[in-house]
Amino acid sequence: MGRRVEKMDIYERFVRDISFPLISLREGLPGIKRHLKQFEENQYLPLMRLREIQWEKVRYMLQYAYEHTRYYRSRFDAQGVNPFDIKDPGDMKRIPILTKNDIRDNLHDLLSSEYEEPMLKQSSSGGTTGVWIKLFYSRDSLPIKQAATYRSEKWTGWDIGQKIGMIWPALQDYDETQKLRSNIKNALYQRRVFLPAATLGEKIMGGYVERLQREKPKLIKGFAHPVHLIADFILRNNIALGF
Repeated sequence: MGRRVEKMDIYERFVRDISFPLISLREGLPGIKRHLKQFEENQYLPLMRLREIQWEKVRYMLQYAYEHTRYYRSRFDAQGVNPFDIKDPGDMKRIPILTKNDIRDNLHDLLSSEYEEPMLKQSSSGGTTGVWIKLFYSRDSLPIKQAATYRSEKWTGWDIGQKIGMIWPALQDYDETQKLRSNIKNALYQRRVFLPAATLGEKIMGGYVERLQREKPKLIKGFAHPVHLIADFILRNNIALGF
């Protein structure tokens, strides 16, 4: 048993220190570990300093939006708001609220003048409220966004290179078009154990619990309802997961 655990530790370290950084670079996500290190250092700053940093970033975001997007310049001018006059959080009530309809009706006017559309990565909201909307990310923001996700996941005791159980109903997150290639990449990169949760019956949940017992993920992520159903199944059947 001890030799098996040692082997797993070596493999996890290989993914964390070698294959993960290399694949991240190939995926157009350079610098994830550098951003992650900065996030982990900043989280221990004094509360007052964290609030100062947050407010500095909010003010910069407002000023950037005014200077680089047609929509916000027009909207702020119509409301008589100059973001350079926003001095403290109490002034935020002057900022007009952005709605989903605003985004749908003004998508291209919301794009920064510093980016052409081909330079951006298209995405969308999950549509959990019933209506999804198209979004764009600048590619240089993606490693920062991913590092922030990893920082919060590390709070659980998980680390890059360890398995993550995904109890996930969002079918767009599954890639079955290149199964062999996807499986190899997953084994050397994100190490996700996908458990599709769009439909959950007793037989399916039993199979998922057996897979969790076999794979032993360090972290389990999921939507609240399917996670509740599987947890309830485990309790009702008095199952010991063993990890």
